[in-house]
Amino acid sequence: MIFIYYSLDYIIKNRQYKEDAARILKEFENIRKNQREERKDYEK
Repeated sequence: MIFIYYSLDYIIKNRQYKEDAARILKEFENIRKNQREERKDYEK
């Protein structure tokens, strides 16, 4: 019974971690996109 509880807890934490990782990745891509656009403006 304890094992089942811990595995459920692990799955929930793992899912939260994946969502956080996906969100961080999206923010990182947005930052890189913004930097690229700023660089284009700077080169003009």
